[in-house]
Amino acid sequence: MAFVVAQILGVLVIILGAILSPHMKTKTSLLLCNLIANALQLGSFWLLNATTGIFTVSSIMFRVFVLYLYARLDKRAPIWVLIGLMAIHITMVLLSWEGWISLLMLSPLVRLYGMWQDKLQVTRATFIITATGFSVYSLLSSAYVVALNELILICSTAFAIWRFRKPKEIECD
Repeated sequence: MAFVVAQILGVLVIILGAILSPHMKTKTSLLLCNLIANALQLGSFWLLNATTGIFTVSSIMFRVFVLYLYARLDKRAPIWVLIGLMAIHITMVLLSWEGWISLLMLSPLVRLYGMWQDKLQVTRATFIITATGFSVYSLLSSAYVVALNELILICSTAFAIWRFRKPKEIECD
């Protein structure tokens, strides 16, 4: 039963984190959507007794929560917060080092920067970069559902970038 519930949570993660999140119009709503998707993913990993997943997603939730708190106040977190969150992530990667494949797990640093800065189109572009690294890591690790999630995220984000592009100004003669 836990396996089935974990898979249902995984589908909800895809809907919230990969399909809806890139289309949010404000940084606050984008971060909140990510935070909820991360909580569902944490629940899925907990049901599956996936300790590394629990540890990693807990860390990701922490940094999204910190950035969300600043976004709610219409402020960007200070640079020292960004550096601290990056240091935490790099430390996690080093502690769970599994060889060169672990280098792919540094790709979330790009997404962290994207969520820290204020331009949503840049944030969306960093989703694609990070999802590419996660996809390759997931495929090499035989985590095919996670790879599917990342592929959906790439497609959804590419569409969101196109959807929110600035329209060209019409020139008048």
